[in-house]
Amino acid sequence: MANLTKDIKETEKEFEIFANKHRLAILSLLKAKRSRSVGQIADHLKISFKTASRHLLYLAKKGILKRHYDGSFVLYKISNNLSKLARIVISYLP
Repeated sequence: MANLTKDIKETEKEFEIFANKHRLAILSLLKAKRSRSVGQIADHLKISFKTASRHLLYLAKKGILKRHYDGSFVLYKISNNLSKLARIVISYLP
């Protein structure tokens, strides 16, 4: 029973990653366009740079996104090492 409770809590935490419209929009954009900078994402989604940056950092911290540098730009892309749940959620995004 203890393992079941632990598994349920871990699943709940993973669902929380996707429980935000900005994060889902970011993932949808990156699914279609591959790597993007914070500014490109903010402009495309019509959100502030600060909001985009905060959600991108959160998604990167959770392992959903990877960061890499192109000169002075930080680019984000969807990680290749996603959980099964993350792959399923992203596959359903437009």
